[in-house]
Amino acid sequence: MIPGFYTKCRCFIQLGNEDPNILGAGTGAHLQLLTDNDNQYDFDALAPLEGPNAQYASYTHPIEQGATFALTSKASSAAQVKSIQVLDYMFTEEGSFRAFFGEEGEGWEKPEEGDNAINEDVEPIYREIPVGEDENLRNDNWAASAQYFHPVEFRDGIM
Repeated sequence: MIPGFYTKCRCFIQLGNEDPNILGAGTGAHLQLLTDNDNQYDFDALAPLEGPNAQYASYTHPIEQGATFALTSKASSAAQVKSIQVLDYMFTEEGSFRAFFGEEGEGWEKPEEGDNAINEDVEPIYREIPVGEDENLRNDNWAASAQYFHPVEFRDGIM
């Protein structure tokens, strides 16, 4: 693995987790983008904007991330081939889990006997392992930006 291959910014969370809370406001699809401790109760959601262009104010598409993968004519033939191989790998179940959650045993784990999926009509597939309170953010996945292959079975099979 190339160090720094996956990156994330905890800018809001670093401010939102301060004691006392020093983040006055922030935009995000959910509170976990602003804080991951009890400071979440310091925030109040605002009503959606109104007006002719309000639908563009806070739109977050849950699946397609846009241009998260691109090849240019500046890439060598070897880099182009390797890039396509990585993308092909991300369309496998193993590659999708690795890209989205990181390494098995660190970012996710397989179900144990008696575990139930969020959709109780299907068999559980995985459980995400949250980052502990005293842990640094793991820098081993692309999370939502890796949703090239994320079928409904993945969502339904989470525990």
